[in-house]
Order: sequence, then structure tokens, then C-alpha cells
Amino acid sequence: MICLAAAPLSAQQAKNLLFYGNSYSQRNGSVADLVQFLAIEAGHPAPTVVKRFTGGSDLQFHATDAADVQAIGSSLPAGQQWHAVVLQGQSLEATDALGDPQQFRGSAVDIVDNVRAHSPNADVVLYQTWARAESHFLYPGTFATPVVMHDQIRANYRLAAQDIDVAHGAGTATVAAVGDGVALLEFADGYYEGDLYHPAPAMTLLAGMSLFTSIYGQRVCELSPDFQSSSPLVTRLQGVVAGAVGAVAQAAASSAATNGASRRAAGAARAAEVGRVASIGCTGTGAASAVPRRRRPDCGAAGPSHVVPPEGLEPSTRGLRIRCSTD
Repeated sequence: MICLAAAPLSAQQAKNLLFYGNSYSQRNGSVADLVQFLAIEAGHPAPTVVKRFTGGSDLQFHATDAADVQAIGSSLPAGQQWHAVVLQGQSLEATDALGDPQQFRGSAVDIVDNVRAHSPNADVVLYQTWARAESHFLYPGTFATPVVMHDQIRANYRLAAQDIDVAHGAGTATVAAVGDGVALLEFADGYYEGDLYHPAPAMTLLAGMSLFTSIYGQRVCELSPDFQSSSPLVTRLQGVVAGAVGAVAQAAASSAATNGASRRAAGAARAAEVGRVASIGCTGTGAASAVPRRRRPDCGAAGPSHVVPPEGLEPSTRGLRIRCSTD
């Protein structure tokens, strides 16, 4: 069942969406396909999705690779334009410690220049990535904590959006703050693959939810999928649940070898949170839907802020919190 108040399908135009990214976008059936499934479930015409994913690539690669540049003009029928382009950078390039933020920001503008030369009104969505999991070896040597790494990535994605707006006009770029949602999950190992940086299926779902809201401007959590159906979204969600079981088991096994019983207990306690991410029938929206209950404020009827990027998801000296919509 769909609970969205949507315009008649005849009044809507299917969106053309161009995705640039790497394995972060490609994992778990691809975040681009998930955005497409969410759009269909919400009653939109199925968007055309073009994926330019290359493992390990950064934004400079996508800005300069001949095939990626050519795809802008060759991937659509004559006369059609892109409605939005999604930019996902390499996982370290937006960090001050291990990346090159200036190159990252400049390459983001270069890609938008390329796209808008073909499609002058294309929107830009910056897919903000996340810090490594809490048990990753980069802590505390390279980054003191996951929050320090997160803050660097978050700040530079926002600066890239500002750069794009300066070059192409206010409101051109939006940050889909997926990394904020991961931060609110406390960078728990169970949401990652065994390498502690690639996304497990539940994290890809979180990313798809945030990107859908950024592109379509609608609350994901107002969807009520019929789990008795075999729609593409339901099939994907069932896969997320199955993948979550494996991810939690893997995290528990890793914990047993490193941090003992306390870590195993924490991993088991978070299994329910993975299921909460997979459930679209939630009270928040986008990244906020994945927040463990103990982190949710009592917002009453207002609910948590639903804007993506979720401006209410802000680091503080006491950890991470959500502002209510009325704050």
C-alpha cells in the first residue's frame, strides 16, 4: 500500500538519473537500483538510471575519464536531459588526513560543469560517505575516533555543495547526508562488511532512502510496501534482512577474536537495529529512520527533522543527537 499523496502518474515525467561512484554505490545490488525501486513504490514512473561505477575511483576520475564524460551525452535518447546527477567520492578523498579535499571539491564542480553543459537544469546530489567502523585500524592512529573522520568528510561534502552553488546558482546542489545516518548508528561494525568500511546491505538501504528523499523530496517512511507482493523493493528488502543476519554473525565472530564477550553482546543487541533500518514503515525519514531508540529524542507529534541532508543530525561534544523539527 502506498500512503504518499502523489500527483497522477499522467502528470509526472520519469526522471533521468546519472550516478557516479565506486564500490560503495555498486555493492548490494547498487544504491541506484534501490532508488529506482523506491520511486516505483512511491507511485512515480520508473526513472531511467545510468550507473558509472568504477571500483576505487574518485571524483577526479569521473570528471576526466573519457567514457564517463561521453556517457553524459550518449546515454539518453536525443532531446532528453538529466534531471539529477549523484556524485559519490572515494571513501578517503574528502578527509583532511588521508585525502585531498581541494581536489575533491574541484572535481565535483568539474563533473557538474560537464553535466550542465548537456543538461542545464540538472540537480546535483552529493552522496556523503561515512567514517570507517568503530573497530577499524585507522583509530586512534590516523583519526582519534570515528567522529573525527566523519566530521572531516561531512564538512568537505558541504563545502563541495557550496562550491557548486557558487558556480551554478543557489540551490543547485544537495547533500544526501548518508554518513550522518551511519554516525547515528554509532559506526557499529555490524553495519559494515568484514573490511569495516564497505556497506553491508542495511547501510546500502540507508543510503538509498537518503538519496531518494534528496532526489524526489518525499518521505521514504510514508511508504508501506506490501510484503506479500514480489515487487522489486520488497525483494530487495527481503535480501537486506537476510544479509543483516550474516553481517551480524560475521561481526560477532570478529568481535570474539578481538574484544571478547562485551563486543559480542553489543553486536547481538544491534541486530534489532539492522531490522529497524530494513523496515520502511518508520516514524522518521531518510537517515533518521535508522537511529537506535535510545538516541531518539522525544519530539512528540513534530517528529525528528526530515530534511535530507538532515540538518538536525549534528555532532556535539556529548556525542550525536537529533534536533526536533520545531527546534
